[in-house]
Amino acid sequence: SYQPVVKTPNPLRQQTARKKFSALSGLVASFSEILKIGYAKATSGLKMSPRNFVLRDLYAREDVVHFVGGEIDNIEWNDFPFSKKVGLDGVPSLTYTAPAGGQSGKFTVTNADDIVINEAEEELGVVLVGVTTTSTGFMGQPVILTGNASTGVEVTSEQAASLGGCSIFAFFKAMPKTGTDVPTDQWPWKYPSNTGATTLAYT
Repeated sequence: SYQPVVKTPNPLRQQTARKKFSALSGLVASFSEILKIGYAKATSGLKMSPRNFVLRDLYAREDVVHFVGGEIDNIEWNDFPFSKKVGLDGVPSLTYTAPAGGQSGKFTVTNADDIVINEAEEELGVVLVGVTTTSTGFMGQPVILTGNASTGVEVTSEQAASLGGCSIFAFFKAMPKTGTDVPTDQWPWKYPSNTGATTLAYT
């Protein structure tokens, strides 16, 4: 039957929960493209997007994004999960050579040979995420670089400029061999292949 007066309570606890969810949604949405790479395997077969998977995970945790009154108070970037470890052990160790004299720079992976993959069917890829972080968020758009872990990731002068002041997070991803001559920069990075955990690899 028709109810002329509808009670819509909005207690403080509910308001805080909504603010927390909204803040996390905005944060996670900013990394949507990288999460499609880092969580392709983890969400394969699930009726859930990588973005929603990470949102659910972060909402339940208290060790990565800290809240006060529903607002982000602090982010532990060292622990931010840009990828989900599935079937691949080890995290990248990087050195960096800046572009100079018209030559490209490069991120070199110093421990690529230590990572175990099925070399008959896979090659080892590395994914880099450049983020200018603050205690309560980040500035600018994330920079995503990908490449073969054995040969390193070349960096143009323009890319180097956009990485200025960034923290570089990285993870490994086992990339399937296609049997074609498609270069590694066109690898299907969102393919649901084995993926490693994220590490803060360079600052």
